[in-house]
Amino acid sequence: MICPNCGAEQPDGARFCNQCGTRLSEQVVTAVQLTCPRCGYVNPEGSKFCGECGAPLVGSPQQPPRRRTQVVLHFVSRTGSIIRFPPNPTNTWLIGREDPVSNIYPDVDLTDYDPDRTVSRRHARITLSAGNQPTIVSLTTTNWTRINGTRIEAGQPVLLCTGDQIEFGRCAVTFEIANAPTDE
Repeated sequence: MICPNCGAEQPDGARFCNQCGTRLSEQVVTAVQLTCPRCGYVNPEGSKFCGECGAPLVGSPQQPPRRRTQVVLHFVSRTGSIIRFPPNPTNTWLIGREDPVSNIYPDVDLTDYDPDRTVSRRHARITLSAGNQPTIVSLTTTNWTRINGTRIEAGQPVLLCTGDQIEFGRCAVTFEIANAPTDE
């Protein structure tokens, strides 16, 4: 199994990524070496987080320093254009359509990708949790928000995964999340 957040290979049976702590959607059992002080689960050598409960593994073997990374979010339009999420220390982005008259400037502006103007000015909000789990909340019911063809209710958070097809009205994009090196 591969972690959907950091891409690290996970042992069979893990419920949390042993590198970044992200909850894994599938339960997958292997020979392992590190025992979690919280739940007693035996984890593979080199694990930083428990694969059972997600707790940090104190005293795990020292890894060589790795380059720090940050999570990067973006959309891919139908034409293949990359729509980048700007850096935001709150890890929350308003998705919508710019309207200078109303003084509305969303963090991720889909105006250029929505010739029919079906994207609301404040259409949805995407938030990245402390565990790097992206969620989307539709803020409008006028032209709906759909994830992989399924309409989501306004105000109800929905977990996003890389490759999800999102429709804001008739504006369709593909959601992607990746890790990128940071400048230290």
